[in-house]
Amino acid sequence: MQLFRVIFGYQFGKKEAIKSVASNKAFLWCSIWLVLLSAVARNYDQEWILADPFWLIGNLLFSWVSASLFFIVIHLAELRPRQKATGDTPPKLRHQYPLFLTLFWMTAPSAWLYAIPIERLSNPSVSAVFNASLLIVVSIWRVCLMARVISVVLEWSYRNALRIILFCALIEAGIILGLGGVQNLGKAIAAGMMGMRNAPEEDLLIGFINGVFLLTCILFPVVGGCEWIAEKEGGKSAFKPARRSSFNQLGWMLAPTAIWIAIAIAPQHETKHHHNHRQLTLQGNYEEAMLYLEDLKLDDLSPSKRLAPEPYEMELWDHLPGTLDQLSPTTPSWIQNYYRNYAEIVFEHRPYFINKTAPTIAAILRASKRLPEWDTLIDEHRKTLEPIQKNLFAHGGGDPKKAKAVTEALKLLAEQGFTYEEKTDSTEQTIE
Repeated sequence: MQLFRVIFGYQFGKKEAIKSVASNKAFLWCSIWLVLLSAVARNYDQEWILADPFWLIGNLLFSWVSASLFFIVIHLAELRPRQKATGDTPPKLRHQYPLFLTLFWMTAPSAWLYAIPIERLSNPSVSAVFNASLLIVVSIWRVCLMARVISVVLEWSYRNALRIILFCALIEAGIILGLGGVQNLGKAIAAGMMGMRNAPEEDLLIGFINGVFLLTCILFPVVGGCEWIAEKEGGKSAFKPARRSSFNQLGWMLAPTAIWIAIAIAPQHETKHHHNHRQLTLQGNYEEAMLYLEDLKLDDLSPSKRLAPEPYEMELWDHLPGTLDQLSPTTPSWIQNYYRNYAEIVFEHRPYFINKTAPTIAAILRASKRLPEWDTLIDEHRKTLEPIQKNLFAHGGGDPKKAKAVTEALKLLAEQGFTYEEKTDSTEQTIE
């Protein structure tokens, strides 16, 4: 139980808990274990572990990079100037670094808040707002906690410790947002050229990220300027490596591990279904993918994930037609309704490339003719389909494959009562 008291007290900045961690090298292994458990909290209902085991250690690797960045900035901006001012001979960096890693990683339990299953309680848009708010709370908590840890271990004032930790956090945020923007630029350009719109929750997150980036740009020069002119005096000028290396409470670490495993079992089973169905769909095994779904109920799937193909990704145009062609009147109604929602999302996009649009529109029209659950779909979206029909007619020429899909889509639209008038300089033709 002593271990739990230390971990819990550390999360709230208890001086005794911080000193216990800083004085015992064995807590490095405890901190690694806490980071791995935080990876479970972040991803247990998002990814199936056997599909990509990297997510379990990816959190540890990212945290290592983050901790290294903090350590380098603190050393260059604070510790080295203090050492020059005092003439101290500090321990070598390779001896200080493990202690800082331990102190940094021991803040990992704050990320366990991400495990709150808000997606099961609300719609995606509300969940996105909640998760963004939770990110703000956890980020502020960890910044304040690390400042408290630094102030205790190095005997600095809390104000000085908070300034340098905030400076490190702003550098990290700038790097992450910068790299993320470059990485997503190509996707955004391609999606824009295809006329794809974002998922509603993605629009909310983009707005949140833009706000964070703007705040980072405003705060960075302010905090950086304060750090530049601040006096580097008082307190210790290095992390003193712990000498003690005793840890006899490893058995207690098994209890929270068992709890997180128990929490993850059911969500992992759900994400496994999503993974298996997605693999079949993206391989073009649409019939087998549909049979796989028919053996499930909607409650067997994760509320935080969508079935393949992703309706807000470009894979939609390649794999939705084949998926819709597998639907029949005997298909369970929840599957028909699920993919009817995908059809409605198709109408929200504004695709420019007919070779992608026509087969999907044709598949939706075919499904609407044979599925009772879809009998009102076309009438509800008639105003949306009229400009699509015009676009199909205007750009229907080209390669035979494209022409065949366009011809079929126009024929099916005509069967639904759509007409299109083409005006020329000398004649007016009505296409039915």
